[in-house]
Amino acid sequence: MQLSQKNIFSISFLTLLICLCTSTLAYAVTEKNAGFIDDPIWYRPVPTTEGEKTEIHTALWNGTDTTVAFHVEFLDRDTLLASRDVSVGAHALFDLSVPWTVTAGDHVISAKITKSSTTISGKSTAVTIDSTTVTPQAISIGKKITTTKGETTPEGAINQKMQEVLPEVVATPLSNTITSLDTFRTDTLDTITTFSTNAKAHLKEIELKEVKIKEIPKATTSAKGATTTAAPKETLSATDKPITYIEIFLLSIASFIFTQKVLFYGIVLLLVFVIIRFIYRKVRK
Repeated sequence: MQLSQKNIFSISFLTLLICLCTSTLAYAVTEKNAGFIDDPIWYRPVPTTEGEKTEIHTALWNGTDTTVAFHVEFLDRDTLLASRDVSVGAHALFDLSVPWTVTAGDHVISAKITKSSTTISGKSTAVTIDSTTVTPQAISIGKKITTTKGETTPEGAINQKMQEVLPEVVATPLSNTITSLDTFRTDTLDTITTFSTNAKAHLKEIELKEVKIKEIPKATTSAKGATTTAAPKETLSATDKPITYIEIFLLSIASFIFTQKVLFYGIVLLLVFVIIRFIYRKVRK
């Protein structure tokens, strides 16, 4: 049986219509380039001791042409810390955060998207996105040291012992020196922690800017055929990120030294020994 031109046209039209409907349905069900960005968990400020208040941050990216609604859950292993419902516009980056009062011990913090949807022709439709989970991040929180009435700190116990063993003329200056030195240690550690927090936050800002810049189209073509270049709204220095990495590395070493009392006082005694030996050799010459 031969098909007439009218039947061939009808079949071709129906085939084209089915293809269009299928592609539209596939677009509605699967949204590409949406979800978490790489390495999205960070803290502001970075917590170190139980009882501190901080914020857990993550970033959502929507590279599609429609607004996508996300339901995000923040977890400590299997324990739910908080959840948020947010809507991210087309081709937009969203900084999402939840508060957290930290507790002592080892934690594994993560985030996951449990629901996502978009609205097409006034109807909300569930969608599947690229990145729904993040790699869990381990963090250890120290226990807060408190002293009750009648108890003394290790430095106080040392000072008390020196007062009992050494003459007052020797014990008092040594006690004052140890107290001043430990005050210097704690104050410097606070300063280092602040600098480290700012450096890590700056690194995250650089990474977010890199994502934005990558998504900016380099050229667009108008209806008349003219091509125009879109200049990025933000630029990054080639040395900014490496310098920030070096800064964080050096601050991490300094933080470790000033946190560990045995190491800190060991280095101080070593420096005192080197200085005394240098002076002694100079005097002998």
